[in-house]
Amino acid sequence: MHPLSNSSVAVRHLPAAEYPDFPYLPTGSYPEGGTAEVADAGSRNEVYEAARNILADLGLDAGNFGTARWNPLRRYIRKGQRALLKPNWVLHANRRDGTIESLVTHTSVIRAVLDYVLLAMEGCGVVDIADAPLQGCDFPKLLQRTNVQALVADYRRRFPDVEFNILDLRRTRLHAEGAKAVRRERQSHEDGDPLGYTLADLGRASLLKDIQHHAEQFRVTMYDHRLMQAHHNGRKHEYLVSNSVLEADLIVNLPKLKCHTKAGITGALKNLVGINGHKEYLPHHTNGSPAEGGDQYPRRSRFKPLLNRLYDDYWAHLGERGPAHNIVRSLIWRSLRRIHVILGGDTMSEGTWSGNDTIPRTVLDLNHILYYYDTTAQALSAAPQRNVLHIVDGVVAGERDGPLSPDPKPAGVLLGGWNPLAVDLCGACLMGLDPMRVRLLKYGLMHPESRLALDSVDAIDIVENGAPRALEQMQDLDFHLPEAWSDAAIR
Repeated sequence: MHPLSNSSVAVRHLPAAEYPDFPYLPTGSYPEGGTAEVADAGSRNEVYEAARNILADLGLDAGNFGTARWNPLRRYIRKGQRALLKPNWVLHANRRDGTIESLVTHTSVIRAVLDYVLLAMEGCGVVDIADAPLQGCDFPKLLQRTNVQALVADYRRRFPDVEFNILDLRRTRLHAEGAKAVRRERQSHEDGDPLGYTLADLGRASLLKDIQHHAEQFRVTMYDHRLMQAHHNGRKHEYLVSNSVLEADLIVNLPKLKCHTKAGITGALKNLVGINGHKEYLPHHTNGSPAEGGDQYPRRSRFKPLLNRLYDDYWAHLGERGPAHNIVRSLIWRSLRRIHVILGGDTMSEGTWSGNDTIPRTVLDLNHILYYYDTTAQALSAAPQRNVLHIVDGVVAGERDGPLSPDPKPAGVLLGGWNPLAVDLCGACLMGLDPMRVRLLKYGLMHPESRLALDSVDAIDIVENGAPRALEQMQDLDFHLPEAWSDAAIR
């Protein structure tokens, strides 16, 4: 049986919602080893212990747990093979206050998982740590702030037979210069994944086919909309997926648990948007109101279509016109938007509400590619092709205006499992979201094209702090949801 069919979810609540200090050493030594170093006496790494317990609660190598022979990932990765760890590295700083703790996956979680990957590899193989952040992310600054480079440098010293790679999977990067009010923006085009990319066309198997008659209105912010129309239309639905991901023997998805203004929840499903190299392959919303075939905002507006045209023009011609022209265009758009708000209009302009019907379909498409895409046949296969383990960092989670401007939520929780939909259904309940009011989760369960191998919420086998638990019995951690998602709260 493929792990995707395993509906078990393990949840661990930490005594305190705190991360350990670098280099995130485990507390004492465990029978299975996995690291030659331990934390100083008196310190305690609750994150490492919780991650270890999640692997045990999922029943991995259960017969050997507590002994030197315990090797929870040995069935999924072996000596000389390739593993890819996929954290949430969306941006180098929280747009709200510049912090990072509630924004990205904490490196202490990466370290705990990495030790068990290396144990299964017997210290020989390839480990990639990779993501495709927002195009405006300062990747070197992100790596410095998260201590990832320092951690990997230490592992390279201790494991000379392992090739460690930190990968920025983006093909397009944005560089902003000047003051915020008159910033000048330019794009650069990079190689991204050293193994290249696979162009995966889902065609009629895409969930976007239900709304493709409005494909000319598909948008993702900060990109030329004309490029998206070349990849998503009535004939095809294409994604550009990292070969480092598709060729990995084991993928460990390490999301950050956050509210998401467009999708409701960032967790196991949504984090996999970062396996795609070009954002113009990723429809995030459909311009206009539902009455106009869109999901950008709930009600018709006379003013917002004008803002849309100015916005589209700016990004479509960013590299063609001089800096002065781009600055003027940006100032006009920002000024008109402020005037609109002052006159009583709302600020919603990018599908940031529970009625967004586009991003759930894009996210599920990418999950289908990850699990089912056969690179030889260049099509979705009948059986899953890859093993993906999901461990979600909710120690300090993100509430309100995630994913880019979340408030920190000291939730003190990690959760993990093999089925991303099952994991996110549990995450939604912890956040206080009604899963049937979150289209991403509802479509994952009920859409006829969904391949996520979960028949109902009753099929989820939950272990919370080592004890069986029903989904409706899970603790509500009282997240503050985004304003336009209040109708999706558990009542």
